[in-house]
Amino acid sequence: MDTARDFPFSHRPAASARHRAAAVAPGRDGELAALREAYQRVAGRGGVELLLLSGGAGSGKSALAHSLRQPVQRAHGWFGAGRSERGGLPYACLGQACGELVQRVLSESKPGIAAWKVGLRAALGGNAQLMVMLVPALERLLGRPEAPPPLAPLAAQQRLRAAFRDLLGAFARPGQPLVLFLDDLQWADPASLALLRDLLGAPGPAALLLLGAYRPQPAAAGAALARLTAAALRSGVALTQIDLAAPEAAARAGRRWRDGAGGRPGHAPPGGAPERLPAPVAAGAAALGDSGLAHAAAGPAARGGPCSSWSSSSTVAPG
Repeated sequence: MDTARDFPFSHRPAASARHRAAAVAPGRDGELAALREAYQRVAGRGGVELLLLSGGAGSGKSALAHSLRQPVQRAHGWFGAGRSERGGLPYACLGQACGELVQRVLSESKPGIAAWKVGLRAALGGNAQLMVMLVPALERLLGRPEAPPPLAPLAAQQRLRAAFRDLLGAFARPGQPLVLFLDDLQWADPASLALLRDLLGAPGPAALLLLGAYRPQPAAAGAALARLTAAALRSGVALTQIDLAAPEAAARAGRRWRDGAGGRPGHAPPGGAPERLPAPVAAGAAALGDSGLAHAAAGPAARGGPCSSWSSSSTVAPG
């Protein structure tokens, strides 16, 4: 295996992210409810959802996200958290989040750990070594698997993405959803964002809530996040945006409507004022263009499948 090609970083990421113990600020009941409702949708219906928290430093994004940890774990779900750093190594934030999941597996009983060893080997197959490199704690479960054969760059990238989906799929199962929280997404490396876009665009895990937090950035700097939201819109993935900088966000958190039953994103529901698309959702929508956005907003409903909703807590523009 060509390590630099298959997995381009030279240092192992930390096995787990630092936990935020800060309490959620008062007056955030609406946002807390939106997070819990998103988790309950994934737990009840399955599938993948994307929920983004935006706000400046100290606005409470991390504390809000971590407020889901105990409820999720009490319900026998999974919660893993990672954080991007400015100039950080590729995939480090994903390695942190998945490392936390593996550490929880290692805390189970001996029979439980043995069952996980069997399940993870079956899920990852010949790509297990790639995930051991991403999540060093996996070596305690899988040992040192044989390295997969070298591939051309594009094929190696596709193999890595498939292995990552398989790893998450082992945790994100019906009745036991996975919440993957990635903090400081404004500093996420391009390789990690590409993996996340693939996760949103390809057939994903059975029950995954992808939860991200970021500080608003200038338009040019926010282009990578815009591509992430565009991938969600294009694939019909339910998207929730909560802006913690807006004082009225709590009253509007989790506002949802469906294309054809209340207007497509950016348009007012019947009798309501026009909605201002939040950044980076607006940029993601612009990347698709009007016709692409309309198709993405309609989601699977346009193709005869279950309707996918778009949701936002952004402020209502004066009408």
